[in-house]
Amino acid sequence: RANGFDKVHALILDWREPLSERFPLILACDVVYEVRDHVPLLNLLTTMLDEGGCCWIGDAGRQTAAAFVQLARHRNFDVELRDESDKIMSAPHVGRFQLMQVRAGQ
Repeated sequence: RANGFDKVHALILDWREPLSERFPLILACDVVYEVRDHVPLLNLLTTMLDEGGCCWIGDAGRQTAAAFVQLARHRNFDVELRDESDKIMSAPHVGRFQLMQVRAGQ
């Protein structure tokens, strides 16, 4: 809101209990570090992302990022990876920030 976005809506969620409400953009950070959380997170995105919506996930370069990207793509999500300079990456990095842009496959 301080940056002029008056329709911001923040939620604290249990990934295993997604809401029926849908959003065009979901922001998350540091959420793919446990492999056991990948499926519940993707289930939540399936339920809560608008058609054509996007989830931005900030990741610190966790070793589990590659497994998340692989599973997301297997589940028909489009995943684009960007580094800290906003350059597109071909694969996740370990030990460096990356932004995962996850979109529902069409």
